[in-house]
Amino acid sequence: MVVSIFIFQAAWKIVRPSVEQLVDRGAPEEICRGIEQLAGSTPGVLAVHAIRTRHIGSGIEVDLHVLVDPQISVEEGHRISEEVKRRLLEYISDVVDVVVHLEPYKDGERRRRRW
Repeated sequence: MVVSIFIFQAAWKIVRPSVEQLVDRGAPEEICRGIEQLAGSTPGVLAVHAIRTRHIGSGIEVDLHVLVDPQISVEEGHRISEEVKRRLLEYISDVVDVVVHLEPYKDGERRRRRW
């Protein structure tokens, strides 16, 4: 009986990561915090929220909303979103794809975490 428990425990440690990927579990909280900090420190980004992650094979896909000055041009907003994407792909090795949604920042709007 004791040996069976050890075998089951070892098998679960091997199978668990694959099961988590199959059920579309998001990235660990520390990676989400790193994503929020890196995206939020990008010039032009006033706030970040609605961060969603999911595993794609051995990598992570990121979907997030960044809030920017509503008075900037579409071209400038696009440049900011591309910079957020570049930084996440470059500095977080597990990230393989990023989708950035731009939103206008409203006075007094606070960051809302959702991951």
